[in-house]
Amino acid sequence: MPRSIDPYMYFRQGEEVAAPPPKVDYLLGVDLAQTTDYTAIAAIERIAKADGATFHVRDLERFRDRSYVDIARHIRGLVAALRTQGNREITVVVDATGVGRAALDIMRESEIDAPLIAITITGGDVVSGDMREGFRVPKRDLVAVVAVTLQSKPQRLRIRQDMKLAPVLTEELARFKAKINVTTGHDSYESWREADHDDCVLAVALATWFGSRTKPATWSDIDPSALHAFVMGI
Repeated sequence: MPRSIDPYMYFRQGEEVAAPPPKVDYLLGVDLAQTTDYTAIAAIERIAKADGATFHVRDLERFRDRSYVDIARHIRGLVAALRTQGNREITVVVDATGVGRAALDIMRESEIDAPLIAITITGGDVVSGDMREGFRVPKRDLVAVVAVTLQSKPQRLRIRQDMKLAPVLTEELARFKAKINVTTGHDSYESWREADHDDCVLAVALATWFGSRTKPATWSDIDPSALHAFVMGI
């Protein structure tokens, strides 16, 4: 009788080798408020295995009318709290679009005990930048990473349903999906954000995109039929 194959094993040069243990780390996605908008922070646990990563939204919060200095202190406290949960890497991924360098400088000078990655959202087609200077990421690639991780089998983006803001995130995802142009994905950043609050879903998308950066999803990765199902809620 043929021997069953352990799904946690892989083959290398004809030899069956135990897969490395999953790597677990934390990502904080931060959508910094502009004017009267909300600031949203998503705490995501990433569990990376040889066949890909799973992203678990463990906590989600949003607030408004707080200075960047206060927000930076708050994030510093969140990182410190996560440090007590074990020796895991923590990365803070911040939307730098429109907030200006002064806001980023405040974040960088606040002694947050984690790397700070700045993401500027664009309407283009190509990702550019690096870990030091930050990345310029097409909006449609953020759409793609949410679509791909939610539609994957098994699902790779999982939302803790007992969170207070879980219904808000679900509602934002519905609006987020409704704005996708299935054919091109080209929408301006302004038209995407100007009418509705998308703070929570953007915080999740930023962290998930960065956490997938070894092979982040792009628009060309999406199966058109799967994208149609995502948009239509099928």
